[in-house]
Amino acid sequence: MTEPQDRPEELGDRYDLRIKGDVQGQLVLGRNNEVVMGGPANIVDLPRLTRFAEAIAQALPALDLDADQQRTVRQLAAAVLSEAGEDQPDHSRLREMGRTLRTVLEGAAAGALTSGILTMWSP
Repeated sequence: MTEPQDRPEELGDRYDLRIKGDVQGQLVLGRNNEVVMGGPANIVDLPRLTRFAEAIAQALPALDLDADQQRTVRQLAAAVLSEAGEDQPDHSRLREMGRTLRTVLEGAAAGALTSGILTMWSP
């Protein structure tokens, strides 16, 4: 990468950058840049995750979970449904809550009902 070239301020800085090969990550050049994290790759399929959380909430009494696991799952499912209903849901938070729900259910995946529900959403 080269240093910014002298240019009139109204044109802003100019950088010449050459990248060879596959690149993954983030690049910010210049002054006063706003960095926005996330993007399409971080978007959660809300309808699918919502169906997953609803199915868990409905099936909770039939799932082979101890009292602590049931409480955790009930709270997480409610939190997922609440966050998914927000005007601007936090997709990273939703993904983590969905993953936690899957993890708890995978631990009890001996039952056919639990296995069926697990196929509804994958992070």
